[in-house]
Amino acid sequence: MTPPIRLGAILLLGWCVSGVPTAQSAEPAPTTEYRRLVREFVAGRGVAAADALDGHTERWLRDAVFGIGRDAPPWMPRERRAAALWHLEAVASGWVAPSRESLYLEVAAALVQHSPEADVGDRFRRRWLLTAAAAPLSALAFGTAVPRLDALIAQYPDDAEALTTVGIASELLGWTAEWP
Repeated sequence: MTPPIRLGAILLLGWCVSGVPTAQSAEPAPTTEYRRLVREFVAGRGVAAADALDGHTERWLRDAVFGIGRDAPPWMPRERRAAALWHLEAVASGWVAPSRESLYLEVAAALVQHSPEADVGDRFRRRWLLTAAAAPLSALAFGTAVPRLDALIAQYPDDAEALTTVGIASELLGWTAEWP
């Protein structure tokens, strides 16, 4: 029979090693930390918030953004709009490495387009897509622009500004009727 103190020590060691979070090792959930960084952007500290976000992995960022629908309290449309604008500004202003630009635009697009519980509104969505397509075009980052152009024209096929933006991209690359 194992002495009670030894058994207690074994159980305590097993509990510590098993990965049960302790008060000292608890980190905020990705969505909680992400929400804090969005608030930093809103408060005018966008570069510092982007630097902090850049310290996280791609998986962390995806978990944070795609976990928003499960958050309590739920995210309001204005928070989603702020997050989407933050990512767009980070890309347009060069706050992030070029290798992460597509990721930032991808998660921002998810915030704008896939938010049934806190819809950002069609007017904002349209303006965001126009800007998200035009910003990479102005930097001649066509690989980053094409997915945004596709989303823009898919959602607003008869919109004059959307058609003009796609036309500008076609002229810049010398494309014909066939889109790449």
